[in-house]
Amino acid sequence: MEAHLDRPSAGPTAEPVVIERGSRLSRSILWKLQRDYFERAGVGAWRTGQVPHYITSNPFVAGAYARIVTAFLRDLAAAGALAPGEPLTVIELGAGSGRFAYHFLQKLLAEPRIPLLQGAPIRYVMTDVSPANLAFWRAHPQLRPFCNAGVLDIARFDAERDTSLMLEISGVTLSPGGAQRPLVAIANYVFDGLPQDAWVLRGGVLHESRVTLAAPAGTGDLADPAPLDQLDVAYEHEPVDGAPYVDPDLEFLVAEYQQTIGEGALQLPIAALECVRALSRLAGGGFLLLSADKGYCHEEELLHRDAPHIARHGSISLDVDYHAIGRFVERLGGEALFPAHAPRSLCFGAFLLDAPAGGAETRAAFAATEVFGPGDWFMLKKGVEAAAAGMDLPHVLAALRAGGDDAKLFMDVFDRLLPLSRSASPAERRACFNLGRRLWELHYEIGEERDLAFHLGVWMRELDYREEAIRYFERSRATRGTKGVTAFNLAYCHLGQQRAAEALRCVEEAIAADPTLPEARALRTEIRAILRDEAA
Repeated sequence: MEAHLDRPSAGPTAEPVVIERGSRLSRSILWKLQRDYFERAGVGAWRTGQVPHYITSNPFVAGAYARIVTAFLRDLAAAGALAPGEPLTVIELGAGSGRFAYHFLQKLLAEPRIPLLQGAPIRYVMTDVSPANLAFWRAHPQLRPFCNAGVLDIARFDAERDTSLMLEISGVTLSPGGAQRPLVAIANYVFDGLPQDAWVLRGGVLHESRVTLAAPAGTGDLADPAPLDQLDVAYEHEPVDGAPYVDPDLEFLVAEYQQTIGEGALQLPIAALECVRALSRLAGGGFLLLSADKGYCHEEELLHRDAPHIARHGSISLDVDYHAIGRFVERLGGEALFPAHAPRSLCFGAFLLDAPAGGAETRAAFAATEVFGPGDWFMLKKGVEAAAAGMDLPHVLAALRAGGDDAKLFMDVFDRLLPLSRSASPAERRACFNLGRRLWELHYEIGEERDLAFHLGVWMRELDYREEAIRYFERSRATRGTKGVTAFNLAYCHLGQQRAAEALRCVEEAIAADPTLPEARALRTEIRAILRDEAA
């Protein structure tokens, strides 16, 4: 038996309780616990940062996708595949908090080539399996304008099971055999959380990897999401007698891998492959799938692998075999596009079926990611974070622009950026002012602990843009409530703008919200003196 997850110790006498033994991986209770976790956690899974999402939900990735989708639209226009006024439907699987959708629509509508595609609008459909996430989107003020404009729609879609979906706002139903139209699907950090199956090859014999789960003694209700962080996961490898237990359409993949691997482990993203097939059946006249996730996409990466490692981060995830998805799409008559260098931390691929106009524009847009793509940006961002302490202001600003005005990078380098900004030249101050506005325009609020509006206010205050700072502090107060430090900064800025009465009101709010704030009492004394002088 091979253990791949360490269980926290429950004490010297506590024995783990086996809750599942020898199950096919794709049928394990793990996936029910996974579903329960997301349905209960809702947007909180991303708000707390427990579930990783930045790597595929940032402005750089959204901009790269927007350029590829624009190119696909141009291919459709060249092929005459869209009727006048007929929207191109873009379906995002597992849209989660909605942050990627917001970034994507902002970037797409700013694309300079979009105005050339008159009569070819976009209908972006956010989908998820969790009703809590759909409710969050419906109520989100930043999504509402897109919904009112008919650009954004919402649908519940179970990527493991569903073959059709009904759009809530437009009332349109997309189903196989219906009015098939060109379709784009986006699946970021989705396939790694869907059921997979696994095998190992030993001595030329195929063995199925079956999973055994054990929970610490005293574990309560397994419907609670907590056990995902506590379970021991181990594999037993049983010789396969006859053909492997997979869908007949996937038997070719297992056979090919047996020839390719020789010895070692293989795993297939069973649910992801079925989802790709279901989505392709909704399309007619062109289908494009864009997907990014941790995993591998080249044949040589299949070699020397171990049994599947299951990562835990509130939910669970496994590496995705994008090479298998590519071979499956090729079997359907399509093609797979991968960068030559794809880090395992973020494998990125495009999959085309019935490519309109030969897909020339789409291929060219994807080829641009070979030079610098989503995985490259993530690696560069980590490097900028590590090197920020030695960077000067122009370098930091250049990195922020390179990321497509990325709010998370701004927050991560803020402690370096703020002191640099105090000695900024007039031209650099203007650049900071404009960058601040772009950062705010692209920001999508989900209630994370770090408050972008407040940090932008502090930045603008240090740059001596007090009116701009006031606007950001007021936005912070509107979304996060009145905090002592926010009200204090408002008082400071109003005083700098010769509005002593307003400054006094704000500093009184600061003291009421946080009586321990020493600077506030000193500032109140100063303001009162100014008001006395004005009255005299």
